[in-house]
Amino acid sequence: MKGILLKYCIFVISFLITLSVSAQQVVVTELPTQKLLPVAHIHHILQDSEGYMWYATEGGGLCRDNGYQIDVFRSDLNTPNLLSSNDITCLTEDNNHHIWFGTKRGLYKLDKRNYSITEITNKELQQQAINAIRAIHDGTIWVAADGMIYHYSNDSKLLGSYPSQWKGHKQNVSDLYEDSKHTLWIMQWWGGLLEYHPATDHFLPHPWTCGASPTQMIEDAQNNCYWIATWGKGVVRFTPSANIQTDTDNCTLQPATLEGSEHNPHKSQILGLLKDSRQGVLWVSAMNDLYAYQIINNKLHPVSTEAFLPKGKKILDRIIEDRSGNVWVPGYSPHSFILSFDSNKIKRYPTPAMSAITGYPVMADRTIREEEYYWIWQGRTGLSLYHPASEQISFASDFPNDTGKYHIIKCIEKCRIQPGIWAASGNACVVHLQHESMKMKCIQEIRIPDARQIRVLHEDDQGNLWIGTENAIYQYSISDGNMRRIHKDTGAINGIAISPDKAIYYITETLEFSCLPPDGQVHSIHKGENYSSIIISPDNKIWTATLEGNVYSYHPQLQTLAKEDNACNANGDAVKSMTVDNLGHLWILADQYVKEYNPKNHSFRILYNSDRFIQVDYFLSIGKIENGTICLGGIGAFCLATPSPELDQSPNDIKPVISSIKTDGNRRIMGIDTQLIELAPDNVNIELSFSTLEHLHAGQISYAYRLKGWDTNWNYLPPGINTAYFTKLPKGNYTLEIKATDIHGCWAQPVSCLQIHRLPAWYETWWAYTLGIISIILVMTGSLKLYFNRLHKKQKEQMEEQLTQMKFRFFTNISHELRTPLTLIITPLSSLLTDIQDSKLKQQLSSIYRNAQELLQLVNQLLDFRKLEVHGEKLQLMNGEIYEFVSSTCEVFGAYATNKQIEYSILLPRQGVHMYFDRDKVHRILYNLLNNAFKFTPPGGSITVSADTITQDGTQYICIRIEDTGKGIESEALSHIFDRYYQIDASENRQATAGSGIGLHIVKEYVSLHHGFIEVDSKRYKGSEFRIYLPTHLTDERLSPREERESKEAVSSNNRRTILLVEDNEEFRRFMYQQLSQEYQVWEASNGEEAETIANEKEVDIVVSDVMMPGIDGFELCHRLKQNVKTSHLFIILLTARTGDESILEGYKSGADCYLTKPFNMEILDNRIHHLLALQQKRKQIFLTEIEVNTEDLTTSKVDEEFLKKAVAFVEKNLDNNDYSVELFSDDMCMSRMNLYRKLQSITGQKPTEFIRSIRLKKAARLLTDTDLSIVEISEKVGFATPSYFSKCFKEMFGVLPTQYHK
Repeated sequence: MKGILLKYCIFVISFLITLSVSAQQVVVTELPTQKLLPVAHIHHILQDSEGYMWYATEGGGLCRDNGYQIDVFRSDLNTPNLLSSNDITCLTEDNNHHIWFGTKRGLYKLDKRNYSITEITNKELQQQAINAIRAIHDGTIWVAADGMIYHYSNDSKLLGSYPSQWKGHKQNVSDLYEDSKHTLWIMQWWGGLLEYHPATDHFLPHPWTCGASPTQMIEDAQNNCYWIATWGKGVVRFTPSANIQTDTDNCTLQPATLEGSEHNPHKSQILGLLKDSRQGVLWVSAMNDLYAYQIINNKLHPVSTEAFLPKGKKILDRIIEDRSGNVWVPGYSPHSFILSFDSNKIKRYPTPAMSAITGYPVMADRTIREEEYYWIWQGRTGLSLYHPASEQISFASDFPNDTGKYHIIKCIEKCRIQPGIWAASGNACVVHLQHESMKMKCIQEIRIPDARQIRVLHEDDQGNLWIGTENAIYQYSISDGNMRRIHKDTGAINGIAISPDKAIYYITETLEFSCLPPDGQVHSIHKGENYSSIIISPDNKIWTATLEGNVYSYHPQLQTLAKEDNACNANGDAVKSMTVDNLGHLWILADQYVKEYNPKNHSFRILYNSDRFIQVDYFLSIGKIENGTICLGGIGAFCLATPSPELDQSPNDIKPVISSIKTDGNRRIMGIDTQLIELAPDNVNIELSFSTLEHLHAGQISYAYRLKGWDTNWNYLPPGINTAYFTKLPKGNYTLEIKATDIHGCWAQPVSCLQIHRLPAWYETWWAYTLGIISIILVMTGSLKLYFNRLHKKQKEQMEEQLTQMKFRFFTNISHELRTPLTLIITPLSSLLTDIQDSKLKQQLSSIYRNAQELLQLVNQLLDFRKLEVHGEKLQLMNGEIYEFVSSTCEVFGAYATNKQIEYSILLPRQGVHMYFDRDKVHRILYNLLNNAFKFTPPGGSITVSADTITQDGTQYICIRIEDTGKGIESEALSHIFDRYYQIDASENRQATAGSGIGLHIVKEYVSLHHGFIEVDSKRYKGSEFRIYLPTHLTDERLSPREERESKEAVSSNNRRTILLVEDNEEFRRFMYQQLSQEYQVWEASNGEEAETIANEKEVDIVVSDVMMPGIDGFELCHRLKQNVKTSHLFIILLTARTGDESILEGYKSGADCYLTKPFNMEILDNRIHHLLALQQKRKQIFLTEIEVNTEDLTTSKVDEEFLKKAVAFVEKNLDNNDYSVELFSDDMCMSRMNLYRKLQSITGQKPTEFIRSIRLKKAARLLTDTDLSIVEISEKVGFATPSYFSKCFKEMFGVLPTQYHK
């Protein structure tokens, strides 16, 4: 009896341990693609032979899941007649990859070769609700509906039909099942269990004594029985008899499935059951929940699911197991979910004792295991000792006479060759700590010389303790207690690693990775990153990590750090610490996750702080303990994680499949046997989706693809992305290769998944190429012919152009040569005409002079024509009064008209118009037209020049008309008279009227340059009228504000130079004021008397005056100002419309400094003003720098010269009189102080007092140079009261002292 009791106790203990472990290993995951489903409720789930998951939904049709996308087959707007009902009741797959599925209104078959759906149209099944369906080993399909069982071949032929009877009554089928012996079983609602006998083609009933309908059954080969779910009696263990006719079946109820059913009958109403292949647990979906049972001695024992299943009642359906051993549970509430089985490699220690004592959760900044005890350092409480089995904890501060004396910091290290740990104290010493039970004690204290802070402790395999401080590395021999400093001036040490060849590797706070080999020659690498950890792996490879999220390996031969891309944190999360396990896997710690990484095949797994078996707020530390387990410290717990050998396995069985293709937005599912697809020439955008059918971990799978024939390199996709894109593939054949990783990131071998043939477009076919080549040859032939024709024509035109240019150059050169002798003729003739008194001779000379001028005009005209031909003419716009200019230009032909006895009239409006025009070109226009008019008008005729303002097409023009009563022009010639070289037939009196044929051409070109146009009316022998239209809206772009205008405007008006503007035309005066006032202070006068008054009373620098004014004209005003000593220093610029040489000569005789003819260029006037002011400033500078006062060089008029001589003489006369004041000087000069001030300021730039002192000092300089007088004597001679004041003034003027000047 005692033996039986002992065995039972052992059994119970082992059973409870088994159940506990099993419960911890289950992980529940919601269906990853749940949100993509058309409806939430799934009736049944099927995994087909490829690995796709198929869902029979309630109202949503049939769904296929590839782990990323859901393909839906149902009747909707796009496919309205696909199915009679979208309620799918059951489904199965036959041996030919057909998916058979039943609905509430019929049976259907889906062919996976092309994903076409065919309805099984037998009259027996039409519009029938299908209850169950099963494909069996021989490829046939069994279907149950409305109390009948139907047998179909895989090509949809009905092989037989059978009534589903139980005790003479037809019953509906609840499920069909084929066992490993290929026996077909039928379960009936309100009936029993039937077995199909192929020999007799009949279904035979088995004795069924349970009193409840069987709903589903599974075979348990391990226990040599069947487990049958029932509706009301829980789960039944079924052992069939060998002979149905004679033996009785063994049906055993399972009490564990009936416990509490009297209060909760739904627990015993079972829809489905499954025995998983990973745990051997029997999973049962009842009407109210999912239950788990362990099978022990042919009996079911419950396993608690509270640890992983949500609480509350559940509405579930029949469950299945996928090929990876995961259990899929379809449901209505909650949604469908998956049960997976983790190998439970993590053990969590929440240390509740810590929270109970301190009130804070454990904060494991550093954790070291020693047998069954854990040394834990925390920032708030310091060093503590924890014993998980007894939940006891003690602190270093609990022992004030021992460990409590030391302020233990975070730097602790496990002792390798003796018990205990090494710990660093805040006073730069190292202590060896051990414990007896929960009591800590200090075994040894090691003082570090010349150190303020210990940062790193590391014990190697040779019995040495390495100590890193704020600026050095020390080596302490544990056996003999010898301490020596290995290296100094290192900077603050963050980590130390010792390699087998005794090289020292260390990282510092100064962003350096350094290697100190035995020979002592330090090599450092500076990457600009903060190194956080350094370790040596079992294969003696050196690894370092940074706070920038990077991981590097060191290559001693190259002395370089190589980045390990797959180990780095892709999003840049800081690597807080790093260690290595016994398998050589790197453990890389970030704030919220830790990555276990295999450098050999680049595979990895990631553990998150929120994982169910970890549950910490965030990670603080990581380290390897003695058995190779990794200890993860965090806030809330510390955990022990076992390394994963799976990372070392090569995933060679991963074969991606193409699930769909989308061409130009049209998506279609790829058939199971599809190895080749053809693309039409107009298919531009191609999108291919693929999958490894790893449904539970699809987001962790990475893919790479390469289209051979198009790509040479692999295209890598980020995890969770399963789509490849191609655009504008050329014609040809391609092979799509895909490779994928497993859930740990390890790459499998590439697989050729698909052949792609892009059909050629019509223009890519051989006949299109042939036609294209022929077309190209024809086009090239035609182009060559056209090219040579054009080349010949161009060469001909070039020869003609060269000949023309030679003519132009010849005439131009001749014209230039003619200008010099013509000048030598005209200039002496003008002097002779002025001096000669003989009237007859004067008349002859005048005729010579006039013809010489005409010849000069012809020469100039030829030069102008040359400029036009080479596009060298541009408008030089000036503002002026146009009618005044036309009048002055045409008046010169008056004498010529009198000589030819021609009536000549100039009729112009009195109201003037100011506008911009090119003075020289308008002059040439008028001259050419008038010259032609006089040439072709006989004596007694008339020529009239008139002008007015007209508006045409919204633009205002000045229309100038020149009418004559000459010979006129034939109407046929009117359209050609403006052509180059065109001449009217001049046989009559040709010698008198023949021209060059370029005058009118120049006229038209000049008018066009003004954006105007010219018209002509003429009748033979009655005369001609030429009308010139010049727009009034032209502006001169050169008059735009200068870049420095803003800075000039900032200068106050007191510092600006003053201009007196004299003009009787108010409009032109206003224009001139606007232009000049931007830079100068301007006084205005409308006549000569007013201008003379202003010049005498105001400070004026320059006078700009018109010549033609009523009363005192410009010449008289200029003469008066230059003769008046008060104003003789003023610069005077005269403006006039009179262009004759006589007028220019008269202006200069009156004393003008500059003479401009209207219209003039405003920029020229501005430059003349600047030039005169600069000349004045230069003269003032000469007065300051020259010792001798040369009055002729400092003045511009005789009056000013006499004034300056007089002023210098009076000062020199009173040199030794130090009382000679400005008042006395004014009296001597017979001028008021103000007038004297203005005069001297304008000529010398100095005030009267400064002028007197300058003359005195200039005299002193001459005395210093020419005499031997002392400084005192010279100062007295030149009128200075004291030698010191004399020296000061002398240095201010000459830059040196008198003594230095003398030397």
